[in-house]
Amino acid sequence: MLALTLLAIVGFRKTRAVFFQGPSLLITMLLGSMMISGTLILTTVEQSASICAWRLFLSSMGFSLIFATLLGKLYRYNKIFYNKSALTVKVTNVHIVSGTLIFLAVDAILCGIWIGVSPMKIASEAPNTCSDSLTATGISTVLLIVKGVILVGSVWLYRNLQALEGRTASMFKSDINMTGQISALSLLFLAILLLVNEVSTSTVFQRTILLIQCIAALFVSVVPYVWYACVKVVFLLDDRKARKSSHVSEAIASTNMAAKGYTSTKKTKGDTKVAGGTSVQLGDSTSESATAGDAADTKGLQSDVSKNFRIKLDEVQKALTEYNMYDQLAQKSSAKFNKLKSELLQMEAEMDFRNQ
Repeated sequence: MLALTLLAIVGFRKTRAVFFQGPSLLITMLLGSMMISGTLILTTVEQSASICAWRLFLSSMGFSLIFATLLGKLYRYNKIFYNKSALTVKVTNVHIVSGTLIFLAVDAILCGIWIGVSPMKIASEAPNTCSDSLTATGISTVLLIVKGVILVGSVWLYRNLQALEGRTASMFKSDINMTGQISALSLLFLAILLLVNEVSTSTVFQRTILLIQCIAALFVSVVPYVWYACVKVVFLLDDRKARKSSHVSEAIASTNMAAKGYTSTKKTKGDTKVAGGTSVQLGDSTSESATAGDAADTKGLQSDVSKNFRIKLDEVQKALTEYNMYDQLAQKSSAKFNKLKSELLQMEAEMDFRNQ
């Protein structure tokens, strides 16, 4: 899986998702995950003093490769969005990798002192278990403090970045959130590992927790941009469908109201005609002629109203058809505008990213 991830990073290094993350940073984190995986594999073989030393080096340095890189990324975001000076402050991938190498050197020195002062041995009372001394316990405490500084620093920088707003910040918001949340969860995992170390001697269990946490940090580094794009597309489509449905419903409701108004008018005039006929039966021939003339006028009026209604209904349908055509054109224009706007924001973000 790690090998496939490496091939994917190299193959898609020029795409936006991988480019924004920094291929060199992803490869650095991938190497750290490989070291942690190697530590877990070494716990399954027969233990010796050299294997115990390798486990120490790989676990400590692998952790630093992953989470020192995340710390560097959050530091760069702080410099980009909270740069109050007039000078341009550049924090490139080379700077982040250099800072990671400094933490790596600290790990190498501390682990070297550990192995030199208190060489590891296999505990006779517990086969395949590496024993340590009081000196080793002190050095391991220093190592844990270094790891804690990395994680606490990441969480603190993430705390400052949570309130970011603006067009350029929105492009990196998901990555900032994922990076900060992974660091916070890893700080929690570190506390869990310390508790497990007190109540359990299962090294395999401890390494498994560490491996899961480190690999999770690697794989979520590319996910934010893909998730951000998918959510935007889904919400955009839903919004278009909702607007179109509301417009069509309003037009149909208006047509139905007009039709109901015509029907009620026709019924009222029919009732008047019946009333007129009743009065005619009580009158003379002159009244009958007048009533017949009124009926003819009423019929002609109804015919004119019906004709005018059909004309208006045709105009409404024509207007609705034109509206649908304009709505489709507006949707296409809106989609094109949103696409151009997205490309413009991405270009602006790339320029800011490269300038840093």
